[in-house]
Amino acid sequence: MDDDKQTMRTTNTSFMTHNNNNNNNNNVILPDELFIIEKKLKNINDIKKNEIELFPKLNQNINNNNFILNDNFFSPSPINKNDPDFDPDSYEECFTLRYNHNSTQIACGYSSGRISIFNLTNNNNNNNNNNNNNNKTKKNPLNKISSFPITCLRWKPNKPTILLCVSADGFIYELHSSSLKPLQKLEEPDNPLMCVDYNMDGSLFATGGNDKFLRLYDDETKTLISKLISKKYTLPEHSNRIFCCKFSPNDNNLLISGGWDNTLLLYDIRTREVSNFLYGPHLAGDGIDIKNNLMLTVSWDKKDQISLWDLRMNKIIKIFQVNDIKKEYSNEIVEEVRNDIIITSEEINRSINNETYLYSCKFNPVDNSFVVTGSNRNVMRVYDYNNNQGKINVLCKNDFLETPCYCCDWNKDGKSFCFGCADSMVRLIEKKK
Repeated sequence: MDDDKQTMRTTNTSFMTHNNNNNNNNNVILPDELFIIEKKLKNINDIKKNEIELFPKLNQNINNNNFILNDNFFSPSPINKNDPDFDPDSYEECFTLRYNHNSTQIACGYSSGRISIFNLTNNNNNNNNNNNNNNKTKKNPLNKISSFPITCLRWKPNKPTILLCVSADGFIYELHSSSLKPLQKLEEPDNPLMCVDYNMDGSLFATGGNDKFLRLYDDETKTLISKLISKKYTLPEHSNRIFCCKFSPNDNNLLISGGWDNTLLLYDIRTREVSNFLYGPHLAGDGIDIKNNLMLTVSWDKKDQISLWDLRMNKIIKIFQVNDIKKEYSNEIVEEVRNDIIITSEEINRSINNETYLYSCKFNPVDNSFVVTGSNRNVMRVYDYNNNQGKINVLCKNDFLETPCYCCDWNKDGKSFCFGCADSMVRLIEKKK
């Protein structure tokens, strides 16, 4: 591991980081202080402070007519700078989130060790967390699961009230969603955990973290079945920490993991060992998803960030990267930017000088699209993949978010998705009807 990559991924406060070059700016830009350009841009250099107007709330920042930013933003922390309780250093970074099985709730895990569950059908969130109703957030002690970051969570299949999560101090928690009280608590000593996943029927779950091994558990007894290893000298084991593990939704015997060593390991649950490996993505978050015979991965790297794989042949079929910002915002393109795009000169300058590093990805459950999120340029993008023609189209993009985006998920009907950011906000994006 290069020293610069190591530095960019570790801090004293969280297991995920973002390398924004504007951190030394004394004028802190708050999430509710976005700027809107009032005229069509003709050149990047034309963006000056006297050409932008303070816009008091989050606005639509979606460069496509097929999607719309929902008015609902959820956060466990006050984000109004005029609120007497506001503390700019108290943001709780949203590291992980998931819709429940009927998409009526979103469970979120934060850098503070808290978990919040937001109801999408009414305003009775378990923490009064709907940001639009101007309610102050109360620090409910039931939500404080750990003193360390909640790094990954999953809803249990066929059990709509059960959540499983892991923390950066090596604990595994089974929670009841209505009370968020731990029902079970397990520990992997001296092994900060970064990922967890259930198999299809919820009978097994796997965890991974800093010690470079996946562990397989029996969910009913909460006992360790096996530490998954390689038994053949021709098959590697992980040489660095694991950031993601994913059971196949089609094959109960297939489990895949990836992390900082640029290697995906495939495990056979029947033999409890490594069965194959694929070289490629540098994972730093929930960067693996599987749909039918396709696997999607994203890489925390400056090139080749998105890959599609055929699991029948264990072969990569498409690899591409987020477009160069200098090309996207060349004079010709900038002239066509919509008048209402939210942007700041500071954000553009930062984006020009930084590549995109992706953390998470998720397939749409009903069509060929998928969403990716990342840092440095702080992107959220939706792509459509035509498997017959091998073409990739951008359906929706946002390159100017205030903070890095760590996690994302689609709802069950594929009509909306959510993504969580370092400013604690969870944003909902919907397809236009």
